[in-house]
Parts: sequence; C-alpha cells; structure tokens
Amino acid sequence: MSNTLSLLWLEQYENWKKLDKKMFYAQDDFNKSAEKKFVKYIESIHLLAVISEKTSNIPKVIEEDYRYEDIYVIQVALKLDGTEQELSKIIHSIIPNPVLIIYRYGTKVGFSVAKKRRSKADASKQVVERDAYVPLSSQDEIEKYLDDMNYQDQSVMDQMRYYLGWCDKTAVQSLVSSKLLEEYASPPRQREMFEKNYLLILESQSQISLKQQEYKQQLSEWDKADIHMQIVDLKTQQQQYIDHLFISS
Repeated sequence: MSNTLSLLWLEQYENWKKLDKKMFYAQDDFNKSAEKKFVKYIESIHLLAVISEKTSNIPKVIEEDYRYEDIYVIQVALKLDGTEQELSKIIHSIIPNPVLIIYRYGTKVGFSVAKKRRSKADASKQVVERDAYVPLSSQDEIEKYLDDMNYQDQSVMDQMRYYLGWCDKTAVQSLVSSKLLEEYASPPRQREMFEKNYLLILESQSQISLKQQEYKQQLSEWDKADIHMQIVDLKTQQQQYIDHLFISS
C-alpha cells in the first residue's frame, strides 16, 4: 500500500472494508448516549487502510506510556454536518490504535487525529491527550492539506513520530481554518509569542506550497530532487516553529 495520502487513493472503493457500527456498541466503554449519536449522525464507517510496519516499512513504537503500531485510516460518512468533533471524541477513545478519521458530508471532507497514551489505571486502554481536527472543507482545500502531510521524511521516521507529525500539522491547519488564536494563548506576552510562531508557520507554509507547485511542473528528475530537498528543509524549519507554537501555548 502506498503511504501517499490523496483523495484519489481514498476513493478506491473496492479496497474498503465496511465496519458494522455494532462493533463499537459492543465495547465496554460505549454507552447508550454514544450509541444514539452513532445512529443519528453516522451513515456508514469504512476501514480504508492499516499503516503497519509490514505495509509501510515504518517501524512501530511500543513503550511504557505509548503504543504506536497499525495506524488505522477510517472514513465516516455523515448524516448531519457539524457533528464531527463530537464523534471524534467517541471514536478516538474507543479505538486503542492511532486513527486518522476522514469525515465526508456531501462533497466536503474533514479530518481528525488524536495523540494518545496508555491509561495508568488500565494498560489495555488508551487516554486521549490531545486531539486535532480539520473542519469540513472543499476537496481542493483538503488536497493541499494532504500534500502537506505527505512531505514527511519517512527515512528517519517511526510510527509514533509519523503519526504525531500528522497531529501537529492538523492542529496548525485547524488554527488556520478557525483563526481562534485566543483559545490557545490568552496572556498578552504568551499570545504575542504564539502569534509570532503562528505567522512564521503560515509564511513557511506559503513557501512550501509554492515549492510543491514548482516540483509538479518540473520535468527534470535532477531538478525535482533539488526542489524536494528544499521542501524537506522548509518542512524541518516549519516543524521547529510548530514545536515552539505548542511550547508557547
């Protein structure tokens, strides 16, 4: 399976496995309230892919507090718009594996990811430390987001770093979509530092987008390789801004 995410790849219906919602209802932590939301808000759930050590050559990580192996990519077709964040909290808490949730409502697409750790009370369960969500948007906007996610240097990745890279990028994209800076940084000095890093991220993202377009237009493999290295450097710089962003918040 290719590691490159794209809407074209996600539309390969023959590879999808439909998941019966009753599989979720059978979980011990799944209460009647959650079941009602699944029935009311969800049209269908499909497992699109499992990004494992075997299928991706990205090593798994199993530690005392964190377990990152077999990243699930699932699609949730919605009956109602505006229910994604509520559903994300339920799905991420029920599925112990790291999950990329792809929401579809009509022609719009959204994403959700969550950083998890093992529960200290029950090692068989996961606790969500932080979740991030990209609101439902047009397919063109989502393709830009997927392009950004794909530019991770997999040669130095393990599954934990790979997935947490998605989490950071999704959190930043969520801020780009919402503009709700005050939710993340309220003290004036802290807010000033946060906004500075936020603007640096936006500026670097603009440079990356231009380079990605330049890459697609090049015919020479030599020039493509050179532009790819420039993109990797820009992404490394952007990751430093992202790290500072969350430190300042």
